[in-house]
Amino acid sequence: TGTELNEMPAFFILQGAPASGKSTFIHDNDLDAFTVSSDEIRIELNGIGIDADGNPCIPQDNQQQVWRIVESRLRSAVNSRQPVVVLDAMNAVARNYRRFGDYAAANGYDVYLVDFTDVDADECKHRNASREEFRRVPEFVIDNFYSRFNGYVPDGYVAISRDEAASIVKSFIE
Repeated sequence: TGTELNEMPAFFILQGAPASGKSTFIHDNDLDAFTVSSDEIRIELNGIGIDADGNPCIPQDNQQQVWRIVESRLRSAVNSRQPVVVLDAMNAVARNYRRFGDYAAANGYDVYLVDFTDVDADECKHRNASREEFRRVPEFVIDNFYSRFNGYVPDGYVAISRDEAASIVKSFIE
């Protein structure tokens, strides 16, 4: 036999600072194959770089190209009726993810904004220090996320916790 997926497609926009648990959520819920990650596309395009201090890092070059690829892959997943689609990025500001979620909603997807902001900045910094060296971000990046994040949930979107998202994902497997 195998697993069968429900017919109701879901589009998850993960929202949280670096080291808030977004990637862990993806791995723990077996969502890797359904995920489009801006960081993974940066690595695909640029490899692992070296920052000004000589530390390995994920290069932030080619942002326009990265986001064109993110959009292309998300649209492809939606157009092929992938049952679950996940956008893995910080998504601090609604205008940065609206075009993706709106496209999914217009194509019959339930769009969920999965909130990882219950993890405070200090905990994110602590977790960040334990990450693989190239995945670490400067602490100001975490601080900037929390200073930009406004908690706004656009009309037509449903903000849910990671636990609620995990339950929805489980409902897809019968």
